[in-house]
Amino acid sequence: KQTIQPSIANLLRQKETSALSGVGSAEVPEVAQRVQLAENLRVPIKLSKGQATRELGQQAFEAETPKNYPDVGKPLVQAQAARNEGILQNFDAFVDATGKESYGLRATGKIVDEALVNASNKAKKEINDAYKLARDAGETAELVDVTPVQKFLSGLEAESINAPIIKSAEVKLNSLAKNGKVSINDLEEIRKMVNRLSGDTKSNMEYGRQINQLIDSTTENVGGQLYKDARALRAKYAREFENVGVVDKLLSKKPGTSDRSVALEDVFAHSILNGSLDDVRAIGRTLKKAGPEGEQAWKELQGQTIEHIKDQVTRSIDRDVYGNPVVSPAKFERVIRELDQDGKLDYVFGKKGAQEIRDLLETTIAVNAPLKGAANYSNTASALIRALDRIGGTPLGKIPGFGAVSEYATKQAVKKQV
Repeated sequence: KQTIQPSIANLLRQKETSALSGVGSAEVPEVAQRVQLAENLRVPIKLSKGQATRELGQQAFEAETPKNYPDVGKPLVQAQAARNEGILQNFDAFVDATGKESYGLRATGKIVDEALVNASNKAKKEINDAYKLARDAGETAELVDVTPVQKFLSGLEAESINAPIIKSAEVKLNSLAKNGKVSINDLEEIRKMVNRLSGDTKSNMEYGRQINQLIDSTTENVGGQLYKDARALRAKYAREFENVGVVDKLLSKKPGTSDRSVALEDVFAHSILNGSLDDVRAIGRTLKKAGPEGEQAWKELQGQTIEHIKDQVTRSIDRDVYGNPVVSPAKFERVIRELDQDGKLDYVFGKKGAQEIRDLLETTIAVNAPLKGAANYSNTASALIRALDRIGGTPLGKIPGFGAVSEYATKQAVKKQV
């Protein structure tokens, strides 16, 4: 008994060292940085000693104590659950910061769709108004040579079987042409007809686009200034809404139907997840130019991106003591890598916002990704627990009162470290 008591006293004194004991001087700045990173999040998180230092023995103590002494280790379990809850709350804080007002994929898609459609309709009205001014001023009466268009259409006899828009445009053009010439105004009417028919099938869409491009080249540098202004607006519309595939598809219908090409539930994935960085930028530019409605639609996409990340990292049956899903560092790292590989994360949230998300990832790794072997490693406190437990099976353990004393000393040592 006299030889064991000093050992217990020595072990207890070892637990009175500072939070950074056993950490080399070169590692202290890294520990401080890890602590500061967690505490500077929108919802601050206080790391445990083991999480801050990444010291194997300390992490082992924090993992093993609740198993060996549930009553004594309860604060460790509760503190860990509070950290996990803090991670979840940070996701919610990020969503709030974007200004997102809707909830769910369909609601997000509806807001984005309405903003794009309204922006498209507004641009079309400006174009129509500009063409009307040109017509009223007599600038669309000028005759232009359309023989290149006629030759193009007549050479597509076989293709017209699967793309009837070719034959329709050819018949209309030939009925208006006099000696191979048509007025600018009549050509614009042919363009309108082509636009109406091009949405029927994929072939009609492709050849309709080619016909309109040829009409554009035919009417280039003709007419007065008002007509040129109207053409410039039309070209601008094409650059923003038609020539950008990712935007054009959001505005399009499925060939031969009145159904959307992209379902409202899929608008977010089409806009952010599935496209390239250039696609995301194209949608961002179009929405940001579309006034308050478009700006809000972009905020909806930003907020939905955070919701997507949160959904991905919480897809697990693991729950903490509060019933919250345990955030998976591995899934978090994977989804950020997918968004980060071509710069989409920086574009969607800006460099500062993207870094906040990466900081939350680093803290999640510190909180929910303990060092390998920590759960099985024996540090001083763990060794003390097992050593004193073994005493109970020896002749010393049969000494009256000794077992109770050793158990009490063990719990006190563990409680002190907790």
